[in-house]
Amino acid sequence: MTFSKSAFTKVFFCLAISCLLCGCYYTSTTQPMNLAFREDHILTGSKATNIPSFNNNIKGIVDCEKTEIQAVKIKTEIQVAKIINIRQATSTTVTATIINGKNIPTGNVQLKELGKNIAVQLKKSINNWEDFENYKVDFVTLDTTKNTSAFISVTYKKTEL
Repeated sequence: MTFSKSAFTKVFFCLAISCLLCGCYYTSTTQPMNLAFREDHILTGSKATNIPSFNNNIKGIVDCEKTEIQAVKIKTEIQVAKIINIRQATSTTVTATIINGKNIPTGNVQLKELGKNIAVQLKKSINNWEDFENYKVDFVTLDTTKNTSAFISVTYKKTEL
Protein backbone atom coordinates (compact mmCIF):
# COMPACT_ATOMS: atom_id res chain seq x y z
CA MET A 1 0.00 0.00 0.00
CA THR A 2 1.38 3.41 -0.91
CA PHE A 3 0.26 6.78 0.36
CA SER A 4 0.39 9.96 -1.60
CA LYS A 5 2.11 12.92 -0.02
CA SER A 6 -1.21 14.63 0.64
CA ALA A 7 -2.71 11.51 2.29
CA PHE A 8 0.31 11.21 4.60
CA THR A 9 0.06 14.91 5.43
CA LYS A 10 -3.63 14.52 6.32
CA VAL A 11 -2.94 11.55 8.61
CA PHE A 12 -0.06 13.39 10.30
CA PHE A 13 -2.20 16.51 10.70
CA CYS A 14 -5.05 14.46 12.26
CA LEU A 15 -2.63 12.86 14.74
CA ALA A 16 -1.16 16.25 15.62
CA ILE A 17 -4.63 17.74 16.24
CA SER A 18 -5.59 14.67 18.30
CA CYS A 19 -2.49 15.17 20.44
CA LEU A 20 -3.38 18.81 21.03
CA LEU A 21 -7.04 18.14 21.82
CA CYS A 22 -6.85 14.84 23.66
CA GLY A 23 -3.28 14.79 24.89
CA CYS A 24 -0.29 12.56 24.26
CA TYR A 25 0.88 10.15 26.91
CA TYR A 26 4.40 8.86 27.40
CA THR A 27 4.92 5.79 29.58
CA SER A 28 8.23 4.24 30.53
CA THR A 29 8.48 1.02 32.54
CA THR A 30 11.72 -0.35 33.94
CA GLN A 31 12.07 -4.02 34.86
CA PRO A 32 15.11 -5.72 36.43
CA MET A 33 16.78 -8.44 34.35
CA ASN A 34 18.82 -11.46 35.32
CA LEU A 35 22.58 -11.46 34.89
CA ALA A 36 24.65 -14.65 34.75
CA PHE A 37 28.30 -14.02 35.63
CA ARG A 38 31.22 -16.22 34.66
CA GLU A 39 31.57 -17.65 38.18
CA ASP A 40 27.93 -18.84 38.07
CA HIS A 41 26.68 -16.03 40.29
CA ILE A 42 23.20 -15.08 39.06
CA LEU A 43 21.78 -11.66 39.83
CA THR A 44 17.99 -11.61 40.02
CA GLY A 45 16.33 -8.22 40.12
CA SER A 46 18.79 -6.19 42.19
CA LYS A 47 22.26 -4.72 42.01
CA ALA A 48 25.35 -6.87 42.34
CA THR A 49 28.29 -5.39 44.19
CA ASN A 50 31.96 -6.21 43.66
CA ILE A 51 31.56 -9.24 41.38
CA PRO A 52 35.00 -10.95 41.37
CA SER A 53 35.23 -11.72 37.62
CA PHE A 54 34.39 -8.12 36.70
CA ASN A 55 36.68 -6.58 39.32
CA ASN A 56 39.57 -8.82 38.21
CA ASN A 57 39.00 -7.81 34.59
CA ILE A 58 39.15 -4.05 35.31
CA LYS A 59 42.07 -4.10 37.77
CA GLY A 60 44.55 -2.77 35.23
CA ILE A 61 42.07 -0.28 33.77
CA VAL A 62 40.68 1.60 36.77
CA ASP A 63 41.14 1.60 40.54
CA CYS A 64 37.99 2.28 42.55
CA GLU A 65 36.39 1.81 45.98
CA LYS A 66 33.46 -0.26 44.77
CA THR A 67 31.67 -1.51 41.65
CA GLU A 68 27.98 -2.20 41.12
CA ILE A 69 26.29 -3.89 38.18
CA GLN A 70 22.63 -3.67 37.29
CA ALA A 71 20.61 -4.93 34.31
CA VAL A 72 17.25 -3.53 33.20
CA LYS A 73 14.70 -3.75 30.42
CA ILE A 74 13.03 -0.43 29.58
CA LYS A 75 9.72 -0.39 27.72
CA THR A 76 8.49 2.95 26.37
CA GLU A 77 5.12 3.69 24.85
CA ILE A 78 3.66 6.83 23.30
CA GLN A 79 -0.13 7.07 22.97
CA VAL A 80 -2.70 9.59 21.76
CA ALA A 81 -5.69 9.96 24.09
CA LYS A 82 -4.66 6.69 25.77
CA ILE A 83 -6.20 4.67 22.90
CA ILE A 84 -3.96 5.03 19.85
CA ASN A 85 -0.46 3.58 20.21
CA ILE A 86 1.97 5.65 18.17
CA ARG A 87 5.22 4.00 19.16
CA GLN A 88 6.39 1.16 21.38
CA ALA A 89 10.01 0.31 22.01
CA THR A 90 11.95 -1.98 24.32
CA SER A 91 15.63 -1.74 25.12
CA THR A 92 17.93 -3.68 27.44
CA THR A 93 20.87 -2.15 29.28
CA VAL A 94 23.49 -3.45 31.68
CA THR A 95 25.21 -0.75 33.74
CA ALA A 96 28.54 -0.89 35.54
CA THR A 97 28.90 1.77 38.20
CA ILE A 98 32.44 2.72 39.15
CA ILE A 99 32.31 4.38 42.57
CA ASN A 100 35.07 6.81 43.57
CA GLY A 101 37.40 5.82 40.76
CA LYS A 102 40.92 7.18 40.94
CA ASN A 103 42.48 9.16 38.07
CA ILE A 104 39.26 9.31 36.03
CA PRO A 105 40.01 11.53 33.01
CA THR A 106 38.18 14.82 32.64
CA GLY A 107 38.52 15.01 28.86
CA ASN A 108 35.58 13.69 26.84
CA VAL A 109 37.67 11.56 24.44
CA GLN A 110 39.72 9.95 27.22
CA LEU A 111 36.61 9.32 29.35
CA LYS A 112 34.84 7.61 26.43
CA GLU A 113 37.89 5.42 25.80
CA LEU A 114 38.10 4.42 29.48
CA GLY A 115 34.35 3.74 29.53
CA LYS A 116 34.63 1.59 26.41
CA ASN A 117 37.45 -0.48 27.94
CA ILE A 118 35.36 -1.06 31.07
CA ALA A 119 32.26 -1.92 28.99
CA VAL A 120 34.27 -4.51 27.02
CA GLN A 121 35.35 -6.12 30.30
CA LEU A 122 31.75 -6.05 31.57
CA LYS A 123 30.62 -7.84 28.41
CA LYS A 124 33.36 -10.45 28.95
CA SER A 125 32.31 -10.95 32.60
CA ILE A 126 28.75 -12.06 31.90
CA ASN A 127 27.54 -15.23 30.22
CA ASN A 128 24.28 -13.78 28.86
CA TRP A 129 25.91 -10.76 27.17
CA GLU A 130 23.77 -11.31 24.04
CA ASP A 131 20.67 -10.31 26.03
CA PHE A 132 21.78 -6.69 26.27
CA GLU A 133 21.65 -4.06 23.52
CA ASN A 134 23.41 -1.33 25.51
CA TYR A 135 26.38 -1.31 27.86
CA LYS A 136 26.57 1.72 30.14
CA VAL A 137 29.35 2.83 32.49
CA ASP A 138 28.60 5.33 35.26
CA PHE A 139 31.50 7.08 36.97
CA VAL A 140 30.19 8.15 40.38
CA THR A 141 31.99 10.34 42.89
CA LEU A 142 30.64 10.19 46.44
CA ASP A 143 31.83 12.59 49.12
CA THR A 144 30.41 11.44 52.44
CA THR A 145 31.97 14.36 54.35
CA LYS A 146 29.97 16.87 52.28
CA ASN A 147 27.05 14.51 51.59
CA THR A 148 27.36 15.09 47.82
CA SER A 149 27.57 12.97 44.72
CA ALA A 150 28.24 13.51 41.02
CA PHE A 151 28.26 11.19 38.04
CA ILE A 152 29.10 10.98 34.35
CA SER A 153 27.73 8.24 32.08
CA VAL A 154 28.89 6.77 28.79
CA THR A 155 26.82 4.25 26.82
CA TYR A 156 27.79 1.88 24.01
CA LYS A 157 25.80 -0.35 21.68
CA LYS A 158 26.63 -4.06 21.86
CA THR A 159 28.00 -3.84 18.31
CA GLU A 160 30.52 -1.14 19.33
CA LEU A 161 32.29 -3.43 21.78
